[in-house]
Amino acid sequence: MKHEGHLKKAKAFEKRASRWDSDEEAPSVIEDIFDAVIHYLAYGINIKYARDIDSHNIQKRFLKERGEFDVYNTVNNMESLRIASVYGGAWNGERIRKALEHLDEAKEWIKKIGGSID
Repeated sequence: MKHEGHLKKAKAFEKRASRWDSDEEAPSVIEDIFDAVIHYLAYGINIKYARDIDSHNIQKRFLKERGEFDVYNTVNNMESLRIASVYGGAWNGERIRKALEHLDEAKEWIKKIGGSID
């Protein structure tokens, strides 16, 4: 997928995740935020390194190997939060807020590397 496609998908997942009414929606919202983070990272990797990497596991390894430790930690933390929330019993709005912080970190990385998400 071209980087524009990743950006479009990231924005769509982010938009969908922004519409939640109760803590019971946390697993679905966090899943959407996770998907947005992964597409934002794919977009950033494509811009900075001219590589198209969709898999979050490959993204993590790729980022770590290149010394991108801040954004590596972002995706790693987001993945842990996702697992605890989607597959575990951690369903609450505070987890959603934490996931949104990770989303902001991914977007900040894109700005840092010269990408635009607007």
